[in-house]
Amino acid sequence: MLTGVLSISVVPFMAWPFFQAYVSNDFRYMLVGLGAIGVGYGVQQLKQLMPRVPPFLRPVGARNCGLLNNGGRSGGEPAFPSGHSAVAAYLATVAVAGGGNGFAQVLAAVYVCAVAYARIKRKCHNVVQVSAGVMVGVVCGGLASVLLLQEF
Repeated sequence: MLTGVLSISVVPFMAWPFFQAYVSNDFRYMLVGLGAIGVGYGVQQLKQLMPRVPPFLRPVGARNCGLLNNGGRSGGEPAFPSGHSAVAAYLATVAVAGGGNGFAQVLAAVYVCAVAYARIKRKCHNVVQVSAGVMVGVVCGGLASVLLLQEF
């Protein structure tokens, strides 16, 4: 149950930047939200380019591994890198780079680890797929942070 909640928690967190843009009138938050959508979409496209061999496929017996923990049987489908882990790491990296207190930064790192663990525990991904997703998210989040933290 908890792993399911952690897996789909990326969806409301993707909405946070759009809400923040509305509240603060800072369009850079809107760009962060669009970046999260772009990371998720880009990872889905990347999955289709990967070879159809076991390290890149979902583990046997994987079920309900879609964005909202839906989709039924999904064992053997493309799964490299993990989109949930990539989006969680992207948002956490942007949040950490944006400043804030140390507790919030630790909480962001714990959240990424929890999402990654949940994806493995649900048998939607293996460690390599989740690690690759985190790396994609950190790199994209780092690039976005460099661009967005500049004064306009």
